Amino acid sequence: MNRRFLESESAVSEVIGFILVFSIIMLAIGVIYAVGYPAIQSSKENTQFQSMEQSFMVLQSDIKAVAFDQAPVKTLKMSLGGGSLTVYPGKGHITVINGTGITKYDGSVGMIEYEKKGRSIAYEGGGVWERYPAGSALKLSEPRIFVHDVAGNRTVFISIINISGVMSSVGGEGAASVVARFNRSSSPYIDSTSVPENVIITVTSEYADAWGEVF
Repeated sequence: MNRRFLESESAVSEVIGFILVFSIIMLAIGVIYAVGYPAIQSSKENTQFQSMEQSFMVLQSDIKAVAFDQAPVKTLKMSLGGGSLTVYPGKGHITVINGTGITKYDGSVGMIEYEKKGRSIAYEGGGVWERYPAGSALKLSEPRIFVHDVAGNRTVFISIINISGVMSSVGGEGAASVVARFNRSSSPYIDSTSVPENVIITVTSEYADAWGEVF
């Protein structure tokens, strides 16, 4: 009986079976990590940007309400999700020149921008814009530019909302609060003429491609 026990292969089969099952499990985990993890991260980042797009739409509405004296102050919290949110008071520039060459407006508009891994969303000049790492800028929501036509007389209305203050930035996994307060308002205008007149509007911006699409 001792000889039969020593020659038995049952114990060897159990060890080999365990090794095979363990190897298959480890291989499956490795494949999931190598293939599935990047897809999960990509989906997570896309969800984060979709959430941030909606936040910037709300920000656009809040700033409009403050700029047009519908509310003295508005506060909005944004989830950063590992990106950075920066206020650039001096970025973006708009110049308006009438048909006789007189400059009616010339100044910076400022920008609020969210950036993560080369992809960015920005509020600038009353509009919301987006840029991908290797592509041109896209319009998410138009700035307030209107053309009124009354009996052939056309009036162009451009709402230029300026982001003032000091440059500041915050980043990480937490949330950031954006506070919009009314500062001051002015209404430069170009006198109407009896004949059609060209108006030159120049926008200098990192999102100039999207501005051009709007115009």
